[in-house]
Amino acid sequence: MKFMLIKHKKRTGIILYFFLIVLLIASLEIMPSLAQQHVYLNKVATSGSMGYDVCISGDYAYVTGNDGFEIFDISNPFKPSKVGELEIENGAFGITVIDNFAFVSAQGLGLVIANITDKTEPVMISQTSVGGIATRSFVHGDYVYVASYDSGLKIVDISDITTPSLVGSYFNTGKIDCVWANGNYLYVANTGVGLEILDISDRENPTSVTTLYTLGGATDLHRSGDLLFVSTYASSVFVLNISTASNPIQIGSYSDNDEGEAQGVVGNSTHIFVADNYGVEYLNISSLPQITEVAENRSGISAAHDVDFKDNFIFIAGGSIGVGLMVFEISDTEKTNLIGYYVGIPAALVFIAVSVWLIVRYINKKKL
Repeated sequence: MKFMLIKHKKRTGIILYFFLIVLLIASLEIMPSLAQQHVYLNKVATSGSMGYDVCISGDYAYVTGNDGFEIFDISNPFKPSKVGELEIENGAFGITVIDNFAFVSAQGLGLVIANITDKTEPVMISQTSVGGIATRSFVHGDYVYVASYDSGLKIVDISDITTPSLVGSYFNTGKIDCVWANGNYLYVANTGVGLEILDISDRENPTSVTTLYTLGGATDLHRSGDLLFVSTYASSVFVLNISTASNPIQIGSYSDNDEGEAQGVVGNSTHIFVADNYGVEYLNISSLPQITEVAENRSGISAAHDVDFKDNFIFIAGGSIGVGLMVFEISDTEKTNLIGYYVGIPAALVFIAVSVWLIVRYINKKKL
């Protein structure tokens, strides 16, 4: 009877040990997937003075502000470093970077083109007045489409980049905040009426195709493939299918109902980042028309004007007084690798402790 009892206990110990192994393997599989449900936007760096627009190109971030634009080396996103700047009278609102040139919407000066081959010393090579206050621009082939608050859309020929020439214009009610070209069509974010679609096959005389008034006051645009993202003053974001360029179809929308202004938007086929009065939001659009918030950061941000992203980092122009560039890390932890430590180590420690206890217990019994 005693022999049977000892044998039963040994079998129980082996079964328990096997169960613990299975439990450990299961925890290692399940815990990371659970951790991924908790996404955080961690502010990891700030730099520069007040910012309005941000454009990421390679390892550099270009940020406009009240004095012109600044260039930051972001090869280490945790420690962006300012490497150069170009002073522009009265400052600048928008910036687009193509190869070694920066196309700057320089408020009252209009369109400024700078050579940025030497990041430490960008050089202005031309300036074209467009009337009104230039806010954003979009480069498409040999043309730059410049949005102006007071004088509508301006089309500038840059086939000779040293001597650009104004070739066409379009004006409607409201103020234009952003433009985005798609073939022979131009999408215009109008702060007064919503999203306008223009036919620009005749660059000298663009014509209106349609207007999506239901979007309200549109503030920013970003295109990814057949998707067009539109942010509005009503703190909303709309997703449009533009596979038929002249007839965009709304396929999704999102509003956080915080009465803020969504001033910047950028994204791809799976997610969108939104900059608004209160901070930055990370939205999942992988299951359109459903759009869900994954994470947000509202701390220390008073007015995020624009947003761009690279890899696992989000870059915000503006945000707080005296801050031009804010960098956020997308993480499944509040601190880098925190989940990895707090999920992995306790499971391993429990497994090791129980294993040692069983082995010691077994050895002691053997001695007896």
